[in-house]
Amino acid sequence: MRKGCSIAVIILILVLIGAHVSIRMLINHNLKTKLGPEQYAAQERLLRETWVFPQEWSRIEQPSQEYLDLKAETKNLFEDLEVFSFNTGIYLDKVYSGSAWTESEQSEIENKLNDFTPAIEALIRLVGQPEYKVEMDSSQIPGQAMSSTLMLQLGAKLLCLQAQIYTQQGEWQKAYEMNLAAHGLAKHHPVCPLINKLIAIAIQSIAAKSMDTTTAHCSDAAAMHNALNEMNALAPMVIHRNSVDQQDPAEMSKIEVIAMLREAKMEGYEIDLSPGKPGKFYIIENIEYQMEKNAEIARQMAQANPQMPQPPDSRNHLTFARMLGFEWPTLMMMSAIAAPNFLNAQIRERCAIAQFDLNRLNLATRIEELETGQKPTDQAAIISKYFPEPLEDAHTLEDQKAPYRFDTAKGVFYSIGPNGADNSNSIQYDPSNGITSAGDIAPWTGK
Repeated sequence: MRKGCSIAVIILILVLIGAHVSIRMLINHNLKTKLGPEQYAAQERLLRETWVFPQEWSRIEQPSQEYLDLKAETKNLFEDLEVFSFNTGIYLDKVYSGSAWTESEQSEIENKLNDFTPAIEALIRLVGQPEYKVEMDSSQIPGQAMSSTLMLQLGAKLLCLQAQIYTQQGEWQKAYEMNLAAHGLAKHHPVCPLINKLIAIAIQSIAAKSMDTTTAHCSDAAAMHNALNEMNALAPMVIHRNSVDQQDPAEMSKIEVIAMLREAKMEGYEIDLSPGKPGKFYIIENIEYQMEKNAEIARQMAQANPQMPQPPDSRNHLTFARMLGFEWPTLMMMSAIAAPNFLNAQIRERCAIAQFDLNRLNLATRIEELETGQKPTDQAAIISKYFPEPLEDAHTLEDQKAPYRFDTAKGVFYSIGPNGADNSNSIQYDPSNGITSAGDIAPWTGK
């Protein structure tokens, strides 16, 4: 009898082991099918290999209380003014299309900007702080107050609208000050979460068109010299070419994980960011932080609205998976699901870099035209005179880097755009036609 029970127990154990192995094999097979062999292998390397990264990636500089107070003041000013009732985009688009504002529109714009002056001035002071970087309100409760994302994008449009008022008045120094402040809103750390980088990219696009519009009308070479010097100084803080040139999705994922852990550490979480550990270590830290953050937001939502059904707490999922021996496939699945669309972001960032470079080239070209009576048609003629480094078209391949082209008919330098084909600046790139659609990127000239 005992012998029969022992055999039954052994059989049961073997069945359970077989079932466990079969389930793991099925999960791995489904993961490989879902991710594809290459991405599956990349995710596996990401978990297994030791991560070595620059020490400055893990260096955290806590903001001063003065900076935190100024940031809170700026946000409160924007919230109190209810700036969403004023559609800045319509008026900016009218300028960029070459149309003039009506008298009533001009009056409304000037009155509104006068009301918003305290908020605009606070925003300029905030951007001028060395500590300022694009950031998200990670604790923001949906539907509660204004997020920093909205404030920054709206602030950029207000600054550009004020720049266009000064442009019409011929107040060139003030116009460039506003345009530069809008560009300054895009300052970000070389290793920041992708969402922060996307905010910076959107802000740069807003600022670039306004800067070009001012330059197209400007007749003050001294004001443009000052603006170009400021943009050259700003470039290292808004352009991080190393991150955009990363082609390996696994490497991009690594940057994203480290960036999120930097954010967590700045928020006061206990995070170990010292390099040299297996990727699994950092990915687990990131997953645990994200779960804790979601739980914190859920608690805030429950306090704000007790009647709202709350999502289940998922912080025990990883522990449960470990207990059952499914930690590895669970980590692979969770990190793969969380991986953002880097290809789209890379293209958008290259467009932002091109726009920023073209802003600078446009300024240099206009200065040369005013001071010498001739427009330079070759970058080589002005690079050493106006720029601290060579400017290469962000959309040319890494092993085939080339300078920006020159359109002799319109008198501007241009980029070949995301599809990598030179259309001689005859077709303008528009992302609404597709992220890699045909077309070149050029400064606004009013022509």
